[in-house]
Amino acid sequence: MGVLSLRAMVYSGAHGAKRASLVPALAALFMAFAIPAHAEQGGGGLEKVKSMAAAADFAPTALSFERQQEYLGALLGAGGDAVSHFTASLKSGNEREKFIAAHALAYLGGRQAVDALMEEVKAGTDVRIKCLLLFAMGSTGSPEDIGYLIESLKSGGAAGERWEPMSYPKEQAAWTLGALGAGQAKEQLAAMTKAGSAEGLSIMAAGYALGWMDKPFAPLTLADGLENDKLIEALVEFGMAEMDLAAGFDDRARGMKITKDGKKWKIEKGSSGGDLPVIQFSISAPKDGTAAVVDIAIWWSTSPLVGSGYHYKLEKRDGQWRLSGVLHKWIN
Repeated sequence: MGVLSLRAMVYSGAHGAKRASLVPALAALFMAFAIPAHAEQGGGGLEKVKSMAAAADFAPTALSFERQQEYLGALLGAGGDAVSHFTASLKSGNEREKFIAAHALAYLGGRQAVDALMEEVKAGTDVRIKCLLLFAMGSTGSPEDIGYLIESLKSGGAAGERWEPMSYPKEQAAWTLGALGAGQAKEQLAAMTKAGSAEGLSIMAAGYALGWMDKPFAPLTLADGLENDKLIEALVEFGMAEMDLAAGFDDRARGMKITKDGKKWKIEKGSSGGDLPVIQFSISAPKDGTAAVVDIAIWWSTSPLVGSGYHYKLEKRDGQWRLSGVLHKWIN
């Protein structure tokens, strides 16, 4: 079965031919040759984050790669001050402000952020905020949070017309459990892979999660701060979602080609001349180098436009970089 046929089967489900056509997908495509993989290290802290979020047209899930680097870099560097600010906004804001706050807290992570999101999930009805909570739980990995993630594998999907990855709690729970290598969830995840076609997103997430448990992300030690190329190499070797669907990728923004050499991936300079799908990496990180978000866009086709985007969050603990979460951002 070809890549496009496989993706059509996985993503169609009960929604037939209806697919998400999201702003970030278009932004990523048209900027694919302009934005480098190396992030401008975020600065400006909380004031910069507040200023950007205050713009009338600000939407954290619809930022171009360039603006996203700027926003997430500043957010991750703002630390505890940002957690306190967005916790207050989550409690008192309107619907739009609550979502912006929940999104920020999910990327900041930590116990205080997770507890604030849990309180909102118990009181609110926005399924996207529950998905953000499940993403944030990867930053704690506590037994209680892993238990909640496993229980969330039973959750339903979005209601009405919304169809986007961040509307399916069971899918997000699977991604986070896979990132954490939580082997105690294997039985439940295996059961998810046997669901009907209407559960396409969840089947895919559960399958990758199970694979990652057998081959978890190896803690990475970087000698000189955040070495972006080495971080990308580690994620490629780890086996990111959807990479197994092709024999290789053109990493055009970096002038590189990624191909499968036996059971291992090989990264080298050059291009396939357009024969391979396109992959793009964008890294957002604060100046202190304690956290990073790697944005990955994969383009299977530009006519018709077919692609997916993921965020891989890594945190530096005890001198080593560890994977704490995966968020399926968009589908086109």
